[in-house]
Amino acid sequence: MQSTPKLSQEDKYGAVYRRSGLWAALWTITIALSGFWNISNLKNQAVFLATSEARAHWNKDQAFRKWATKHGGVYVKPDERTPPSPYLAHLQDRDVETSDGTKLTLMNPAYMMRQMTEEFEVLYGIKGKITGQILLNPINKADSWELEALKAFDKGLTERIETAGIGGKPYLRLMRPMIMAEGCVKCHGHLGFKVGDIRGGVSISVPLTPYLQSLQAHRGTMVVAHASIWLLGLVMIGWMFWRACRHVKEKQMVEETLRRAQKMDAIGQLTGGIAHDFNNILGIILGNLNLLKLEMVDNPKALGRVRAADRAALRAADLTKQLLGFSRKQTLQRIPVDINQAIREMESLIARSVTPEVEVEYNLKAGLWLTEIDPGDFADSLLNLVLNARDAMSGPGKLGIETANTVVGSNKQRRQDPTVDSGEYVEVTVSDNGCGISQKIMDRIFEPFFTTKPQGKGTGLGMSMVFGFVQRSNGHIRIDSEPNTGTIIHLFLPRSAQKEISPMVTEARKDPSTLHGNEKILIVDDEKELLDLSKRYLEELGYTAVCATSGQEALDILVSEPDIDLLFSDVVMPGGMNGYELSEKALQNRPELKVLLTSGYADNTAKPDAISFESLLRKPYSRTALAQRIRSLFDSQKIS
Repeated sequence: MQSTPKLSQEDKYGAVYRRSGLWAALWTITIALSGFWNISNLKNQAVFLATSEARAHWNKDQAFRKWATKHGGVYVKPDERTPPSPYLAHLQDRDVETSDGTKLTLMNPAYMMRQMTEEFEVLYGIKGKITGQILLNPINKADSWELEALKAFDKGLTERIETAGIGGKPYLRLMRPMIMAEGCVKCHGHLGFKVGDIRGGVSISVPLTPYLQSLQAHRGTMVVAHASIWLLGLVMIGWMFWRACRHVKEKQMVEETLRRAQKMDAIGQLTGGIAHDFNNILGIILGNLNLLKLEMVDNPKALGRVRAADRAALRAADLTKQLLGFSRKQTLQRIPVDINQAIREMESLIARSVTPEVEVEYNLKAGLWLTEIDPGDFADSLLNLVLNARDAMSGPGKLGIETANTVVGSNKQRRQDPTVDSGEYVEVTVSDNGCGISQKIMDRIFEPFFTTKPQGKGTGLGMSMVFGFVQRSNGHIRIDSEPNTGTIIHLFLPRSAQKEISPMVTEARKDPSTLHGNEKILIVDDEKELLDLSKRYLEELGYTAVCATSGQEALDILVSEPDIDLLFSDVVMPGGMNGYELSEKALQNRPELKVLLTSGYADNTAKPDAISFESLLRKPYSRTALAQRIRSLFDSQKIS
């Protein structure tokens, strides 16, 4: 067996520096984007809260005005602040005298509201005003902003909201039209208004200063929080860098396979640690982009931008999937698979992935054993090998894909990389007659982010992902290659003890109406934005959705609402109960309950036996994928 050359100390330190710098850069970019996104939304939140307060006050004022109108106004004792209104002099009953000689004067609703809003402004700083283009009292004359709103009301506008300065201070200004009611005719009918006419408008101006001060406080807190998380991440990266350097100093690598495993495990720790939150963030982004696409059908320009953002988010999700692939933290969905069938289903995709000059030859042996793998992971791995072979040929060439049943003897026949244990395997071979691989490149071929392709043409994660897939499948990989002789890559996937492919309800539905349902579903997720998105998805499809943010809350709901048909829960949740534990406890009390779990990062060793492939949905998921999987679970009972 040919010995593997060892890297020099300088090369090892250089690799450590590069990886640490890359992760530090990625971590810094991630925290910076998160901080920018959160801080940029603070002002929107402040305006939203001020708008809600303005609407509440407007509704309160209107309730008071309607009450006063129904009672025809209120008679009060005239005084210095409330003299008889000269603008009501045309009313014979403006001034009355009681039987005991007390003189009273009429305050119509507008008069009452003006005094009330003046007192409210003194007490709380919130301005209110009734105005119109035709007025009884000149004091109610509209300012320029209100005049524009009144003209807009004549054209059909029902509400105007804007931030503007009043007296040099920022305000949230809201104005709605005031409709002529039956009780208004008495005082304002002589101006030409009829019932149903827009007589004017009522404006509310809420001071923004308290909200902006709160915004500043939150901004500072958010900056400190993100800076702390960023520093903590850098400390962790620095700690990992220190450990790697100490390892290089204290011990030389004696075996190439061990060196590769250690590098991947180190990066996997960091990748797995952020995978859950990162996939949640991507789920929120992709979910909202999908909703925006539905809402912007009539706006092609904006729709194009949303689609561009959606494509970028999908690339980010694919990158996360590849990172989780080599870190071995990706959610497993292993089922018995017929490799020949899986390859045949990919033939058209493979044909589109290679150049017309490349001849693809298939040699798929009949009677192939089944193997238990994640079919999606296998498809991604095979496509990566095909793309690498295509690039290695860079022109006319021959690409071969073969399958066979292989038995490795009990003497543990040693392979170049890695050792293949004795046993029965389904062997998949991908070969090309391209440029081949030198020993120097072979030593680093499974390293994450290592690539020989030009900058911008590859991520360096393809072979790392293939290696991770093989390891998760309890298999082995061997590469036979030399420069200018082509490359042959062998995947050894363990034979499955099962003799038949597990029956599954297909998720490929041509009629969108078949994705709808009327069942009741309990959604469990600690991420509120994802919870809201999933609830909206399901309700739009006709389901009844109930939400919980923890495992214990979900169990309580299952007891109080026995008509729930399906439990849809995140696997990774803070607190004392994860999705696996929740599903196990739920099924103990409700064996008939359907269960669907979702995660982008999960420990599958803790998965209950009752949770099958159909019961796991990988994050981030789309609206269609969620709908298809839920209907698959419900329909499987009808079909079986």
